[in-house]
Amino acid sequence: MRTVRAALGSLVFLVLAPGVVAGVAPWLLTGWHARGPMPYWIPLWIGGLILVAAGVLVLLVAFAVTLCAP
Repeated sequence: MRTVRAALGSLVFLVLAPGVVAGVAPWLLTGWHARGPMPYWIPLWIGGLILVAAGVLVLLVAFAVTLCAP
């Protein structure tokens, strides 16, 4: 039963920790408001999505390797 609880705790941490860093902290700093649309925002937005996807992939692989380790 301890293994199941540890796995569930890790899963909760996997969702909450990055969610706070990538969602709550920027919202508290900016309120999701920008000064105005700028012509170069689309490439920056796409680049940001690529970086977020790469970070999510690394995070999921790290958790998978940790949870599946003997």
